[in-house]
Amino acid sequence: MILSKKELGELVKGARKIKSEKIGKLYTQKMLASDLNKSQSYIGDIESGRTYPSFVLLTQIADACGVSISFFQDENLNINIEKFIKSRLNKEKDEDVSHIVDHMKSDPELDMDYIHDYLKNNSEGRSNFQGNLFKTPEEAVKFLLNQPVIASFLGVNITKLSDKDMSEFIDDCLKQIKLISYKYRK
Repeated sequence: MILSKKELGELVKGARKIKSEKIGKLYTQKMLASDLNKSQSYIGDIESGRTYPSFVLLTQIADACGVSISFFQDENLNINIEKFIKSRLNKEKDEDVSHIVDHMKSDPELDMDYIHDYLKNNSEGRSNFQGNLFKTPEEAVKFLLNQPVIASFLGVNITKLSDKDMSEFIDDCLKQIKLISYKYRK
């Protein structure tokens, strides 16, 4: 899991403490804010757990405090960002996802709040389909059939099906789902 806002805030305080020990005097929020060209209240919001900084700002905080960026990362940061991307963009190849992760980490506007909240609310790895991602039942079934775990379970190599065969497969699946649904109608 990505570090919570509160845990990250405590780590930023810890990094300031390390900097204080290195320079032999208290390294305050105001000093850190000045070094980063940010407001003291923004640094206070980060340290109190009210907000996440962007990954770029977190890197700048690490540099200002003289600690490694790994000081702020849990070991699963890349895994969680990749999990988030894959849940939103299910067709991306692993190498493309890695490029997206690298790009996101260099984006000063990266909204870690959103990613953290999304993963927390979808902790079992389920995608959030409340946004009505599919316009038709056919699109939804096609998405389902393209999931490796489903294709493996069915023993069908979806990638080798022609467009016509795929369309017929989707239609057959929908017919079967409709038949099964009669049992559960009230």
